[in-house]
Amino acid sequence: MATALTIGLLRLTDAAPVIVAYEHGLFAAHGVDVRLSVEPSWANVADKLTYGRLQAAVMLPPLAFAVSLGLRGAGTPLIVPMALSLGGNTVTVSCALAEALAPETGMDALAIGARLRAYRAGMDRPLRFAVVHSFSTHNLLLKYWLAASGLAQPADV
Repeated sequence: MATALTIGLLRLTDAAPVIVAYEHGLFAAHGVDVRLSVEPSWANVADKLTYGRLQAAVMLPPLAFAVSLGLRGAGTPLIVPMALSLGGNTVTVSCALAEALAPETGMDALAIGARLRAYRAGMDRPLRFAVVHSFSTHNLLLKYWLAASGLAQPADV
């Protein structure tokens, strides 16, 4: 086999395809010596790619672009050859807020967004949402939904 290829990942469901391929010998069957490196954070994944400690990673697509463009310190050119986990993002809120936003099932995202805008209008402070990383698909999707719902950042959220 050739030189080992170290693939970085976090303990998230996004990494399942790579872990399953590794455990079932798919890489070895194709003559690729793979080592998996479980990392504690997205920052570790990005830094190790930048400094050559990882040759590949399961990572947030916007973070890959940020690393390539040098937006988070030293950068390195990366190629994003495939997407693994699609359509699994969700906005999760408290039970009380969920009841205020979507009291019945089947409401579309913009109808829920309109209710969120009305809910925010009754508050004296901005809403607070959290995302896994500022360079994440989650952050981009949340910002897109909030803007489409008429909520401005940082005034409203």
